[in-house]
Amino acid sequence: MDGLSDLAALKPHQLWAVIVLFLPGFISLKLHRFIEQKQGTAAEALIDVVGFSLLNAAVLFWPIYLASTYLALPDPNYTYAIKNAFWVCVAGPVAWPIVFQLVRRFALRGGWLLGEQKSAFDAFFSTGQPCWVIVHLPDGSSIGGYFGSSSFASAHPHQGDFYLEELWELDDAGGFRRRIPNSKGALFQADDYVWLEFYWDQPAGQENENGRS
Repeated sequence: MDGLSDLAALKPHQLWAVIVLFLPGFISLKLHRFIEQKQGTAAEALIDVVGFSLLNAAVLFWPIYLASTYLALPDPNYTYAIKNAFWVCVAGPVAWPIVFQLVRRFALRGGWLLGEQKSAFDAFFSTGQPCWVIVHLPDGSSIGGYFGSSSFASAHPHQGDFYLEELWELDDAGGFRRRIPNSKGALFQADDYVWLEFYWDQPAGQENENGRS
């Protein structure tokens, strides 16, 4: 209760300084973890909150200064303060995790950064390259499929699950014979298959350098 009393005793511009230090970072952290789908320790969270808030303050120092000025007046102008607070407490904190994710993807594709994939499964499917897949099942049978723009694969810590948008029958030689009629693909979990076989994306029926159609 003493902490709440101390906050209530703060003047508007002093309370604004506390908000700027923690609230933007907290919002950015929540969005960042939602995008990355991972959690961290309490110590890491505190560091991230402060780091995001400092970045936000460095870039948006002018709206922060204006809001502080309006709130420090003998008769605080809350209307103008709130307008500037929107950029500081909403627009900025939401933008940073999205910007970081876009920059990270661009850097990974350009080869400037090493990926953070936890397994070969993650590394392969993170490229997003279309390909033909042969799924080898535990009973010794196999089924073909196409991994394209409408397909997807899970990543760490749930790697191993993937969706193929098309299923194809295989001939005796293991070639892709024809698409299964009316099929909308299939979802495979890690325990559903033994291993996967991949081939370059090309029209079905066309021979590739491995002799696989």
